[in-house]
Amino acid sequence: MEAVVFDLDGVLLDTEEVWDEARRQIAAERGGRWPEDAQRAMMGMSSPEWSRYMHDVVGLAERPEEISAEVVARLETLYHERLPLIDGAIEAVLRIGSRWPLAIASSSNRPLIDLVLDRAGLADRFGMKPNTVRLIFLLSCLLPGPQFVVYLVLWVMMPKAGY
Repeated sequence: MEAVVFDLDGVLLDTEEVWDEARRQIAAERGGRWPEDAQRAMMGMSSPEWSRYMHDVVGLAERPEEISAEVVARLETLYHERLPLIDGAIEAVLRIGSRWPLAIASSSNRPLIDLVLDRAGLADRFGMKPNTVRLIFLLSCLLPGPQFVVYLVLWVMMPKAGY
């Protein structure tokens, strides 16, 4: 094994109820129609996907980008109040991270990933220094293929805190 990739939502954090609460509140405040299967429909969607769903299906008038920003702001507030860590998550990261390089995978918004890793004290376990990412990107430009995708993957893996 070369490295370990942790999924943020569902492996390190128990977040589905928190996401559901934030989106339901916004829908109720803005006069949206919350379908019975909305939570299930949005589970695993990326931010552009679920914010478009809230616009198109739930019926919110705001642009999807505005909906996403408001939900993220609510989640940031909730995560500052209480980080919904799954029991044993930090210990697992520390134990596995002492043996293998780590990465994080998530469809959560980047500010939320950074906040969670910082609040949990794990930011330094999941990253590379910014100059390392830039160097890898520049070197990847010498190869044929989708370098921009490589850069985005590395950008998501690199936490802001601690550098």
